[in-house]
Amino acid sequence: MSPVDDVSAYPPMPQSVAAGAVAQHLLRNPTFEHTVDEWASTVASSPRTIRREFLRDTDLTFAQWRTRLRLAVAREFLTAGYDVEHAAAHAGFGSRSGLTRAFREHYNTTPREFAHQARHTAGAPSARVTSMRQISTLLRVMDDDPESRPELPATYTTPRVNDFHVLAWTYRGEAWARVSGATHIRKRGDAIWLPAGIENETGWQSGSLGVPIGDLRPEDAHFPQPLRAHFAPAWDTYLLYCSVSAYTGLRPENYDPKHILDIFDTQLAAERARTVPMPKDVHARKVAAEFIRRLGSTNAIKNWDVSREVHDAFRRETGMTFASWRHATRMRIARDMLREGAKPSSTARRVGYSQLSNFSRDFSRFHGTSPRHYQNHEGEHE
Repeated sequence: MSPVDDVSAYPPMPQSVAAGAVAQHLLRNPTFEHTVDEWASTVASSPRTIRREFLRDTDLTFAQWRTRLRLAVAREFLTAGYDVEHAAAHAGFGSRSGLTRAFREHYNTTPREFAHQARHTAGAPSARVTSMRQISTLLRVMDDDPESRPELPATYTTPRVNDFHVLAWTYRGEAWARVSGATHIRKRGDAIWLPAGIENETGWQSGSLGVPIGDLRPEDAHFPQPLRAHFAPAWDTYLLYCSVSAYTGLRPENYDPKHILDIFDTQLAAERARTVPMPKDVHARKVAAEFIRRLGSTNAIKNWDVSREVHDAFRRETGMTFASWRHATRMRIARDMLREGAKPSSTARRVGYSQLSNFSRDFSRFHGTSPRHYQNHEGEHE
């Protein structure tokens, strides 16, 4: 079989816990050079266990599996038109000659010959290649020399299903994301989580640019639907740092990809706090912010044992008891989500309801109209 016709270029994923975690890390960034001993420390396992699990689950040693992965990634970049040197770098090979040796050993051809053949049958670029192009374009757009800045034509991705939750950020202009048939318009500064396992499309208008700034494994976070927040221009430099750190070989030592979730959650909580009256008392405000941050989990509704002083602060500074404030917060956040295009069923889950009927009843009582009617009529005129 020709390497161009080999649709199973990616190696099988190990299903065991330790080897699976290592494989997921490498799948996200194949340029990692960690030894098995170093990976063992990262995933809280032993080198022997990792080696045993890779061989048992995939019939490949760890080194063989990593080489197969890197070859698959290199193929994606070669097919998309990257030269051999850049494909090698993005895939984690130390040099052009290293990629060429691996190609000859596995495919009995050279990367250049493969690229020439593959370009005649190439379809849309992979999500990995698309992300790298966006990041490269962003770096050029931010260059101090205006003459080196590229034109930004309108572009889009074909429908795809991500293995990870991906946080996409609109750096310039306007973009859109379509998830499960619902379209989410993204203005400059908007960041949106595209959930894993759900088909999505993304696109940018002419002159616009967006890049991924982080991703998470499904087991690290739960996003049943897209979730977004807005970042002011003051965040630009740091978000660019996050993007480069997460998706290029320039990853800083001890970089933790999960930290972007904390940043996003904090920003989202700050946005939502502006839609409801917030107490000024330090302790009460901390409780309020934590409730908003955890909204959507059962703990956001139950087990809120706060002091009498906090209860008094809520009543004094918001005009509501703590329980009433929580209910109003859920209803007002639900209203905002419906206005943004979220489905009533998804909105109900996001604000802590397990039953759509209970959510519809409470929403109707609070806002004087049903969630569906509000979304179709009243939300359009606000």
